[in-house]
Amino acid sequence: MPWWGWALIVWAAVAVPLAWLVDGAIHEAMHRERPPEADPPDDPSTGA
Repeated sequence: MPWWGWALIVWAAVAVPLAWLVDGAIHEAMHRERPPEADPPDDPSTGA
């Protein structure tokens, strides 16, 4: 096998799990419950 064949195998062995972990972290962050203090309370004086 040429050198680039081994490089491709090594790249895939590193890139696929790394992409899976990054995708899982992004997915988890998108669906995480926001704490109530993250949203400022509505100010009734502004009418908003």
